[in-house]
Amino acid sequence: MIKDVDAAKDLTQEVFIIVYNKLYTYRGNDKFHNWLYKIARNTSLDYLRKNRKIIELSIENAWHIHSKELLPEQWVDFNETKDQLLKFVNSLDNTDKQILILKSQNDNIKFSDIAELLKINVSTVKTKYYRLWDKYNKYLSERS
Repeated sequence: MIKDVDAAKDLTQEVFIIVYNKLYTYRGNDKFHNWLYKIARNTSLDYLRKNRKIIELSIENAWHIHSKELLPEQWVDFNETKDQLLKFVNSLDNTDKQILILKSQNDNIKFSDIAELLKINVSTVKTKYYRLWDKYNKYLSERS
């Protein structure tokens, strides 16, 4: 979620401090890694909200930047696809967005873990996830 390595390391440390200080609130109803993941996600979202307009680039990282320019026709295709995807994602309700983001950003996350995080039934998560693909294909065909 955080594209800056140093900020991600700082947030990781902050998450573990929060976990240590709030360990007494862990009830054991959820799996520990889900509880930890929820704290990490919320901490990251808070950071992103606070630093939405700040872009940091250290001079050390600038040496590794090199052009990955696409050809003009590739840019057009890329931008059209990106715009369509963003419009589709923005048209989804909050639960569908969260399911899609959690599953797409973490291949190892299980549907049961997502269900626990969102406090909904596992079968509901699976159904919503697979219907999202059908919904996206239908969305694309309507735009074409």
